[in-house]
Amino acid sequence: MAAFHESSEVVGHLKGVCDLAWKQSQTCDGAGPRFKDIWAELRDLFFGLISLEKELADSKAFLKRCDHHTEVELRELLEECVEDLREVEEFLAGLSSQRRHTPVKSLDEEVSDLRKKICDRRNSFQDFHDRATTAALETMKAQLYTLVEDILSKRRRPFILTKIVDWDALADELEQPAFVGRDVLENISTTFC
Repeated sequence: MAAFHESSEVVGHLKGVCDLAWKQSQTCDGAGPRFKDIWAELRDLFFGLISLEKELADSKAFLKRCDHHTEVELRELLEECVEDLREVEEFLAGLSSQRRHTPVKSLDEEVSDLRKKICDRRNSFQDFHDRATTAALETMKAQLYTLVEDILSKRRRPFILTKIVDWDALADELEQPAFVGRDVLENISTTFC
């Protein structure tokens, strides 16, 4: 079920993208006041990526419970992020020659466009994280509904709950999630109240 692990290719790629985001933020920081907004967005992106990297390193994180499709989605997001960061890199590398030939207004528009791209990319990673966490929580909720239904129907004994000391034990106990409706919860509350 878990797609992400320490040796995962995407985890290594994430570390590389973090390094690239940091490098570009440092380059922008030294490029002058005109690039302050891009610098701020790159720093925010960097810290968001670091947070994601730390979560992937945590064995109890919700992202560890995601499927292979989530890993593929993250890999694609990272590739798109690298493209955006390379675009910033190329822009900054060509800056000295552009200054001679590019009007200030045009240069400001390019800077604004790059800032927006980096901001959108940062938001994409946050949306990814939110969706992945929600999906993992929904799976856990379904597993809990299944457990409650099994206990109520006497397919499992209630003492199974005393065996569960953490979510990993619950995941091991419930091999396949089954989706149960809210009516089961209503039945539980009326049964135990």
